Amino acid sequence: MDGTYKEKVTIKKSGSSGNYITFAAYPGKTVTLDGTGISLNYDGLIRMDGVSYIKISGFKIVHSTSMGIMISGGASNIIAQNNYFNDIARSALYAQDSSYITYDGNEVTNSQTAGFNGGQQNENVNIIRTNNFEIKNNRIYNNANFESIDVKEGSSYGSIHHNDISGAYSAGIYIDSQGRNAQNIDIYQNKVHDSQTSGARGIAIGVENSGSAKNMRVFNNIVWNMGATGIAAGTSYSAGVIDNIAVTNNIVYNNGLVDSWGGGIRSEYSGATNIRIRNNIASQNRNMQIENYAGGNTVITNNLVDGGGGTMGSSYVTGSPLFVNPSGGDFHIKSGSPAIDKGTSTDAPGIDYDGNSRPKGAGYDIGSFEY
Repeated sequence: MDGTYKEKVTIKKSGSSGNYITFAAYPGKTVTLDGTGISLNYDGLIRMDGVSYIKISGFKIVHSTSMGIMISGGASNIIAQNNYFNDIARSALYAQDSSYITYDGNEVTNSQTAGFNGGQQNENVNIIRTNNFEIKNNRIYNNANFESIDVKEGSSYGSIHHNDISGAYSAGIYIDSQGRNAQNIDIYQNKVHDSQTSGARGIAIGVENSGSAKNMRVFNNIVWNMGATGIAAGTSYSAGVIDNIAVTNNIVYNNGLVDSWGGGIRSEYSGATNIRIRNNIASQNRNMQIENYAGGNTVITNNLVDGGGGTMGSSYVTGSPLFVNPSGGDFHIKSGSPAIDKGTSTDAPGIDYDGNSRPKGAGYDIGSFEY
């Protein structure tokens, strides 16, 4: 029921398949879990360790001295949905050494307020050493430190989709195997935008230290007004194996606003293999539109290039994509756009950003939307 509850909640009982234990705000009521004055150290205001089949729904979670919701210790089948997080010292949503984790429809702002105080402790929304995850429909904005969504340390078999991310300090979405082996992750139909700090990438895949990142698809995303690069298919500071990454039917617009090396889409890592950059619109990015540092290990085809700098690839088209209203965030294309019917079916997703089937005309369109 309505109220502000100044307490830490530790969940110790498990549900079962088809019979979740649900902790939820009563319909129509505002239920606030307030961590003011509660010392958490490395812990969550809501904590689940080793439990399964739990759903957390509809809470306001504020003023945590550490995490918001923390999941760990082999926990599985956990759903955190429709919660609001504000003034969280560390991660708002955090899962480590777990499986079948879903973050759905949450709102995260003003987290990682502790910054580098005492050393960085992870990022704003985390999946760590966790398989079978889904991060969807979340709004993540105005977080002053670190990556917005960070999936790391070998987390695999997951998807990140339909999120709206803005005001990021660093990457909006970052996959980092970080000494382990990450694989089979799809990143699609996200909006990442308006993050004008140095190093602010939209979407990035990297292998810090060692390990591997394999079998990943980045498609139907829209990235605009970022300080650095729109999409980095293999970051320049990677040190392991990056292989089989498809970057298709995305839109990157007006990125590279702060960093001179920033811009549209970059295949940055010289050791990456089997990188494909197809059917993307790279428009009016500063410094470059598409750039390749992996040589023949990167295939660049059927992109619309609008602006100077970088690599054109093959079967490209040029000119304005004729967006409906890019300053208002509407990147649908108008009649007469050179993107229409100029894409390739190779690596193309079966639907567009709006869920419409591809192709819709004589051929596949370039970009996130079928005309």
